[in-house]
Amino acid sequence: MIFQFTSFEERKPLTEVEREELLYVMDLFHEYATTHYKSYMMKHWEVLKNKYPIFKEMPDQAFPQLTTWMIYCVPAARKNKTIFQAFLERRIPTIQSSLTPYTLFMINEWQYCSPGFFYLGANDSKSNRIYDVDDIFDVETKTVVVYKERFTPPQEGSIVTGMMLPFGDGLYTTTADFLHGLQSMCKPAAIDLISFSNYYLSYSYEQLFKEKYPNLLAIFLKHMKNTIN
Repeated sequence: MIFQFTSFEERKPLTEVEREELLYVMDLFHEYATTHYKSYMMKHWEVLKNKYPIFKEMPDQAFPQLTTWMIYCVPAARKNKTIFQAFLERRIPTIQSSLTPYTLFMINEWQYCSPGFFYLGANDSKSNRIYDVDDIFDVETKTVVVYKERFTPPQEGSIVTGMMLPFGDGLYTTTADFLHGLQSMCKPAAIDLISFSNYYLSYSYEQLFKEKYPNLLAIFLKHMKNTIN
C-alpha cells in the first residue's frame, strides 16, 4: 500500500497533530500485533531461544528487541508479508479518512525499517529525550526523540541496539527502549558485528538487519554478558 504525498520541499515542520497521529498509529499497530500474532511471536521466541542459547541466559534483554524485529521485519503474515504490512493492508483502510496525508505517507515508510546498532552521541536536552546516534555500519547520524514514558537515559559514547521509525524533519523515535551496552564493550562489539556482516557483503544493510538480526543481537548480548561478569 503506497500513499501519495507532495514533495518534502513543500512541507512545514512536523506539527503536534501529525506527531500525535504517528504515535497513535504506532500504539494501534502494537495492539494489533499482540492481538492477532501473539501465539506466533511466542512460538518463534521459543525457536530462537533454542537456536541461540544467549537468549535463554538474557531473556529480559533479548525478548523486547526480537519481538520488535518479528513484527516489523519477519514475513509472518499471509502472502509472505510482515505483520506490519498486514496491518497496513487490513487496519489502516478503516481509519485512513481520519489521518492526515503526511501520517499516511510516513507509516508507509515504516515497512522498510529494520533494527540497527548505534553509538550514542551528543545529548541536546535536559530531559535526555533528544540525542544523536551514529549508525555503526553506515556511519549516518540520526536525531532521536523519545516519546515513551519509560526509557533508559542515554550515556554518550555507549553502544545500543533497537528499532527506530522516521517521524519526518530528520527525526526518529524508538519503538521500544534501546538495549544499552556499556562503553567498555563499544569497540570489541562493533568489531565483531562488522566482522559478521562481512560474510554477507552481497546484502544491503536493510536485508542484513531484516534477515540476520538475531545473529547480530546474539553477538551484542555476548559482549554485554562479558562486561557484566
